[in-house]
Amino acid sequence: MFILKVVYNGHRVLGNEPKSEMLVPAKFQYALLGGLKVLTALVWPITKVISYTTSQKKLPPLKNELLLLSAKELARLIRTKKVKSEEVLKAYITRAQEINPVLNFMVEDRFVLALEEARAADTLIASGAKTEAELEAELPLLGVPLSVKESISVKGMSNNAGRTAPFSNVANEDAETVRCLKLAGAIPFIVTNTPELCMNWETTNWATGTTNNPYDTRRTPGGSSGGEAALISSAGSVIGVVSDIGGSSRLPAMFCGIFGHKPTPGIISIDGHMPSARDKQWHKFFSIGGMSRYSEDLPLLLKCMMTDKTLADKLRLDEMEPVKNIKFYYMENDGPTIINNDTHIEIKEAMRKVVNYLDVKHGIKAQKVNISMDDAFALALILMARMENIPSVFDREESSALSESTQPSRPHAPDHCVGVTKNNGPWAVLGPNAADTPDSAIEPEFKWKLIITQSSEKNFEMSIRTVPGVSPLEEVKKFFSYLTYKYTISPVLFAMLKKGIDQISKDSVRALYEKKQELTKTFEDLLGGDGVFLYPSFPNVAHFHYQIYYLFPNSSYLALFNVTEMPVTNCMVGVNSQGLPIGIQVAANKFQDRLCLSVARELETAFGGWVQPPCYEPATTTA
Repeated sequence: MFILKVVYNGHRVLGNEPKSEMLVPAKFQYALLGGLKVLTALVWPITKVISYTTSQKKLPPLKNELLLLSAKELARLIRTKKVKSEEVLKAYITRAQEINPVLNFMVEDRFVLALEEARAADTLIASGAKTEAELEAELPLLGVPLSVKESISVKGMSNNAGRTAPFSNVANEDAETVRCLKLAGAIPFIVTNTPELCMNWETTNWATGTTNNPYDTRRTPGGSSGGEAALISSAGSVIGVVSDIGGSSRLPAMFCGIFGHKPTPGIISIDGHMPSARDKQWHKFFSIGGMSRYSEDLPLLLKCMMTDKTLADKLRLDEMEPVKNIKFYYMENDGPTIINNDTHIEIKEAMRKVVNYLDVKHGIKAQKVNISMDDAFALALILMARMENIPSVFDREESSALSESTQPSRPHAPDHCVGVTKNNGPWAVLGPNAADTPDSAIEPEFKWKLIITQSSEKNFEMSIRTVPGVSPLEEVKKFFSYLTYKYTISPVLFAMLKKGIDQISKDSVRALYEKKQELTKTFEDLLGGDGVFLYPSFPNVAHFHYQIYYLFPNSSYLALFNVTEMPVTNCMVGVNSQGLPIGIQVAANKFQDRLCLSVARELETAFGGWVQPPCYEPATTTA
C-alpha cells in the first residue's frame, strides 16, 4: 500500500507503518539501473564538452511593448480598437524571426495566412456588426496570436511530430483544440519543434534540429513541448497549445520560466495529435493543454479549447478561488530512490519560500506529507509502455498507429514478419528460411533492428549469426554513432525498453494497475474538493543538452500526475543563483483545475512570475 504520513511541526500525525511491497520485477529494476550507468558513462563526457566549449548566445532585445502584454489584455485592446490585430501579429512575427536563429524552435510558419486573418478580424471589429460585449462573449481571443506544437494538427502545416522523410505528413484539418481556438478568434501563426514522436524530455530531432533554452542556450528547454516553451518564454508568442503524456506541458514550462497546465483527462479533446494510440487507457494518461507567459491567460485559453461549453461552465475555470479557501499539502522530493536524484537545495528553498508565504500572508499552514513513491517511475513507465499501439521504431509497419485521423489505412504485417527488407512491399518474411535472405535484401539502416529484436520475437527463428554480412558489433557501433538509422536515440531507447517491458507478466501489470488505483485514491482522500498538492516540477533546473538521457528517471516527478489522472500546473516561482527558472507543480483532484489555476495566479503575484531571458544590449551609434 502507499504510505501517507502528514507531518506537522516535525511530528507524524497520520500514517501507516508497513512499507509498500515492491511490485516491479527485480530484473527490470537492475536492467534499468545498469542501462542508466552505461548511458551516464557515454553521455556525461559529451555534455561536459558541450558545456565548456559552446558559447552562450543571448537573445535580441525586445523592441515592442505589445510583446509584454497578456493574451487577455491584447484581446481587450483589439476589440476596443486600441490596437489592431494586424499590428500585434506583425510584432510577434518579427520577434519570432529575430529569435529563431538563436533558439531554433520553428518548424513551419503561416505568417501570410495569419496576417490575412488578422486583417479580417480588424475589419469585423471596425464594421460594428458586433458590440464589444458580444465580441468578448463570442470571440474572447479575437485577433490574438497563437502558437501550436507540431504534433498537434494545424491545417496545411507540418504534423510530423519531429520525424523525417518518408514520414512527411501535412495536416488535412485542424485538431479539435485548434478548431475551437480559431472559433474563439485566435490566430495560429507558427508550429513549433518537438522531439521525434514526442518521446523525449529534450527537444531534438533530425528534421528541425535541437531547440535551445532562452536563459542559457547551452541548456535544454525540456520536452516534448520545448519549442513552444522556448518561443513563449522569449516573447515570441503569448499563448500556445501543447500536449502531455509524461510532463511535456510542465517540464519545458519550468525550464523556460512560464506557466503550463495539464488538464483533467477528458475535458479537452485529444483528436488530431500525432502520435496517438488506440488503447482504452490512452486518454487517461494523455492530455492536450496550454502554455502561457502569464497565469491569467491559462483559464481563458483552456476554456476556449474545450468543445463542451456546458462542461466548461461547470468547471468555472475563469473564476478564481480565494487561496484562504484552499487546503495546501506539499512534498520536497519523492525519495530519492536508487535511480532518482534528490531535489536540489535551491528548489527545496523555493518550496519553503512558498510555504512560508502562505503562512505569513494568508495564515495558511501547509501540511508536509510523505507519500511513498518508491515505484512511481517504474509504475508510470511500465503502464504507459504496455498500452496497445504505442508507436515504436520497431513497429513492423512503422507509420501505423501514429494517428488514426491523419494516416491512411494500410494492412498489418503478419506476426512472423519484420519490416526491414527492400522487397515484397513494406515487409518481407524472415522466418525459418531467413538464413537464405541475401544481405542485399536488407536495408542497411534496419540491420541493427534485427540484433535488438530477434531475441524477443517469439516467431523470429533466425539467429543473427546466420544473416550474411551482418556483424552485431559493427551494427551496435553504428547504432550509437547515429550512422545507420533515421531516428534520434530517444525513440530507439524507448523501443528497446518497451521490448523488455512487454515481457513483464500480465499478473505483474495487473498488480501495478491496482497500485495505480491505490495512489490515486490516496490523493483523492487527501485533497478532497478543496485541496492542492505542491511538488517540485523536477529535482534540478534546466540541465545541459542531452543530460536527460541519464536523468530521465527524474521524470517521475511529472509522470506521477499522468498516472493519477490529476490536473496540474507548473508555476514559475523565481530563478536560482545562475538566473535559471525554478518551478513547482500545483496539483488537484479531477475536475478541480480551477484550484490549480487560482494558486498559479497567487504565486505569480507573490513571486513575480515570468522573468525576461537575458538579451544582448542593442548597438549604439555615436554622432
